[in-house]
Amino acid sequence: MQQDAAWCQSYLASRQEMAPDQPLIWLGIEATQTRVVTGTVAEYALVCLPIGHSQLGSWQPQHSPLTPFDLELAIALVEDTLMPLAATMQKDLPLLVSAPALGDFPEQLPCELVEQRFGELAARAEGDPLAPRGEQSIAYSLSLLILREWMHHLGFHNATLKV
Repeated sequence: MQQDAAWCQSYLASRQEMAPDQPLIWLGIEATQTRVVTGTVAEYALVCLPIGHSQLGSWQPQHSPLTPFDLELAIALVEDTLMPLAATMQKDLPLLVSAPALGDFPEQLPCELVEQRFGELAARAEGDPLAPRGEQSIAYSLSLLILREWMHHLGFHNATLKV
């Protein structure tokens, strides 16, 4: 019950600067799931996806930083979870994201920045000596991966991070 109240508080806090009747999409990336809320304050739909910042379905990464194999497996698991939503997701709504592990990101996230950070993460996973240094925790890696796959495959060009 407490977890249910926590996501609801995070959702309402994220949309404080928006009118209650403004429809939007909110992603709440938690440890073992991602909550997706679509709609307004009064009328919304909630979907819980079994992908989170520490676990994707029943798979839990064992390496930090992720290995190239871990990263490829994680991409496949996230894509398999998200793609059924592609046909039903309204892409012209604002996308708000609650992902505490991405706290060093700016509030406004164009898709290009998310792709750049993901490319850097992938380069570090591959052991590229020229890759920029950066966060490599599992929570950061999976949160970034979930956000990247959401934006990339569901067609969102911008997101607003509400940590």
